Amino acid sequence: MVPIYNPGPAAPAAAAGWARRFGTLEAFYPRNAASAFVQSVGGVWVWSAYNTIATLGSDFVPHLVHLLVRIRLVTTAIDGTHLEYEVATGIAGSEVAIGRFTDAFVGSIVLPGVNTQAYLTFGRTLPLGPRVIPSGTRLSHRVRVSNGAAFVVEMYAYLGGYDGGAAPPLDTVYALQDHLQGDHNARTVTQPSGATLSIMGAAFPNYGPWTPVLASAPQDLLIWGAARRPSVISGGNVSMYMEIGVGAAGLEQPIGRVGFPGGASSSTNLEQLYRPAKALQGERVAARLTGAAATMECTLFWEEVTP
Repeated sequence: MVPIYNPGPAAPAAAAGWARRFGTLEAFYPRNAASAFVQSVGGVWVWSAYNTIATLGSDFVPHLVHLLVRIRLVTTAIDGTHLEYEVATGIAGSEVAIGRFTDAFVGSIVLPGVNTQAYLTFGRTLPLGPRVIPSGTRLSHRVRVSNGAAFVVEMYAYLGGYDGGAAPPLDTVYALQDHLQGDHNARTVTQPSGATLSIMGAAFPNYGPWTPVLASAPQDLLIWGAARRPSVISGGNVSMYMEIGVGAAGLEQPIGRVGFPGGASSSTNLEQLYRPAKALQGERVAARLTGAAATMECTLFWEEVTP
């Protein structure tokens, strides 16, 4: 008789939490400064030089990279390329990769040239394997493409994580397994919908005023992130952080922070948290920006959930 495998009792719900509530907020490098930049150099899979992102001021555990990708097209034919983007640690000349990411694009333009002003810009948030990186370590990045004759790729980046690895505790009300099984009857929502929210920032390290997003959450929310673009499009690099908070006016408490890398004439992104931040039914939700005294048109997105 063949024995039947019995996996035993399921793990307790406390071990399955995944959202965050209060506690340590995400920190970024570069810290309170414009995002780091690197650009492809042409050719076929030719790496650019490493550009410095920052030198760590304390032990740091990264877990994501916020990217703004700006692509210039330089041929009329419909063409495509892959890219690889790499993050590394170590002194110049002795870099060691700690993360490598890939993407792919197809496009074409008319009246092309090496100085074309035709380009596409978008944001990406990608997971970066967490590890403890000691204080004083240099962080750097580089990029390469498979078709440098047709595409020039610029990458602007913030590395996100926690100083000293002080990750906030998990909220255990919404277990990930239950969520993926549909038990929380989730619905993905954007706010506002069919409109944008104007949020005024301030120069690093100060934040602009809290701007109301919701007067009262209709039910519990798992907030994932936000999109932004400048109210007035200019040639400047507008790199920013956004804090999302809950609470009455004047008493807001941040529950999450995302980074918006900025690029020349292209400071627009969709970026998200590594783990969603939970707002409770009935709570007022607000957002604020730091990085520049500029107004951004913003939308946030989240899941409405029921325990």
